[in-house]
Amino acid sequence: MTAARKYYVWLEGVNFAATLYDTNDLSVVRGSSMVLETLTDVAEKAFDAAGIGDAKKVRAGAATAVFKFVANDAQKAGLEQAIKAALATGIWRHMSVVFAVADSVENARARVRSGQFRQWTFPGFEQGGARRPDRLDRVRPAIHQEKQGDKRWISQSVRDRLDYGRTQRRAFFDDRFTGGALENIERCHSFEDLIKDAPKQVAESARSKIAVVHLDGDGFGALAKDVGATAFNQKMAEILDRVLKNCVDHAQSAERKEDHKAKERLRLEVLVWGGDDITLVMPAWRVLGFFETFYRAIANEKINGSPISFTGGAVIAHYKSPVRQLVQLACEAVDLGKAGAIDIGDGETADGRNAYSIDIFESAALPDDGLATHRKKVFSADMSPVQLAFPAHPDFPLTDAVCEWQNGAGDDFPSRSKIHSVLSGARKLGLMTDA
Repeated sequence: MTAARKYYVWLEGVNFAATLYDTNDLSVVRGSSMVLETLTDVAEKAFDAAGIGDAKKVRAGAATAVFKFVANDAQKAGLEQAIKAALATGIWRHMSVVFAVADSVENARARVRSGQFRQWTFPGFEQGGARRPDRLDRVRPAIHQEKQGDKRWISQSVRDRLDYGRTQRRAFFDDRFTGGALENIERCHSFEDLIKDAPKQVAESARSKIAVVHLDGDGFGALAKDVGATAFNQKMAEILDRVLKNCVDHAQSAERKEDHKAKERLRLEVLVWGGDDITLVMPAWRVLGFFETFYRAIANEKINGSPISFTGGAVIAHYKSPVRQLVQLACEAVDLGKAGAIDIGDGETADGRNAYSIDIFESAALPDDGLATHRKKVFSADMSPVQLAFPAHPDFPLTDAVCEWQNGAGDDFPSRSKIHSVLSGARKLGLMTDA
């Protein structure tokens, strides 16, 4: 028997456009996202099957799972076979996941990156018994009739992810909120549900709009290396559970202030909830209050004495806009925000990290050439992307800043912005702390 050696295994979900955001159905998107969050379970079961004990988690969350372990050649081969078998069964056969085992975490990651280009972008299609194209993704062969009433024919891939997303509609929050705190709260079945029965105080131009918010941790890789991956992941999970509770409390407080005639509903959807990668969807008129709540909740959190921060970006558009494009634009907003510095007044500047931006689109048609190009067309060509960002300081006077932005349009600020439509509803409803 060969001597045991140290190895790393890296699993990662990829090709999200084909497996996560390939439909605009909220349950399908939720199902795809939430199953990717269980990649650690796939790895842990594979370790058991291969007879490998004491595997150490290096990284988890945001569709990624990395473990360090010691194994001989037979155990290593057994692990790889067990992972392959798991990814070929159940809902996993519809997902696009790559994995690699190597003697260093850098080599494992490199092999995963190269492996992505050696497999199909779409997992294999089902062919037997197909009647027509899938009504939701319009690509895969449809073999199931989802609803007898409207005869919506869907593929096996969409069916499995749809069913999983429906079960996770409550499970994600119920696992984190004990005591039945959300037991009688209605959940959203679609993106339209998020903005249904919009309160009259919200401007007409904002009533049909949702906000996709992306948040990315600042310097989490270096911090995890300093404190240890396992300790970092555990601490971040505890912090994010506290932050999530604050965000849900804000959403429910807003629901009561808005006085909807229908049953109380949780108008906050989680698409991605990883250690350093968060994507959420909410009504457009709540996004400013959400940012206030999120950054106040995170302001005093520390890991090993080091404060943590997130850079955020929100993209607001009609609820029928392709969610894939909304997420891409929100992610680009975060990348642009991290690229430079922002003016915080009195001649001082701050790193573009730990700040957030908001971009608003009037119709469901979104730019195909990216957010940076769009901003140059709409605003001045020499305007830095970070000039559109707000500092995430918990005491930053957001309401005053946005009013100044609105009043100064065409002078010191962008020539056109519909952010005041969002702001007006938030202020009238009392959804912001400084309203």
